[in-house]
Amino acid sequence: MQPHVPAASGDVATRDVPTASPYGPTERPDGAPVPPPGPGRSHGARLRRWAVLLLVADLVVLFVAHLRPLTVPWVPDANFEPLATLLPVGDSWRTVFRWGSEWLWFAPLGALQPLVRGVRPGARWSAGAVRVLGWSLVASVCLELAQSQVTGRTFNVDDIVLALLAALLGYLAATPLLRRLAR
Repeated sequence: MQPHVPAASGDVATRDVPTASPYGPTERPDGAPVPPPGPGRSHGARLRRWAVLLLVADLVVLFVAHLRPLTVPWVPDANFEPLATLLPVGDSWRTVFRWGSEWLWFAPLGALQPLVRGVRPGARWSAGAVRVLGWSLVASVCLELAQSQVTGRTFNVDDIVLALLAALLGYLAATPLLRRLAR
């Protein structure tokens, strides 16, 4: 309970007035004390749970969208040469769509991974970037290997390069905001 300040002698009010707490309310409207935030009640834990849920949802949608069979009249050969299919050859809209779709799928992975682990205000950003690149490399290689077994899909090393760049840029875009929130 919060300490009460007695009313001034000249006041008409006869009851005590509670003082304001800099930490928020310490009493509920019914007079019961508000419990302090515990392991499952803090804002950081709640944010971390939402980040885990969003990360899992993004991975599920990513794998479902990339592992559905395609019915196409021809399938391109597997590409093992880095940067061979990234540059526009003829159809620039197809290249823009391909780049944009990889960024759309993997940038949230880079932004959500630090939230899942927890952000420390004084931590070096390079350690987090290496961690994000490692997890994104694992996810994109698993996706490409699984995709090579699906009808109409082939392995393309450029997808792995794009996924790593998208995750890194997602991490770099989200890190300043997350560190500001962690203070």
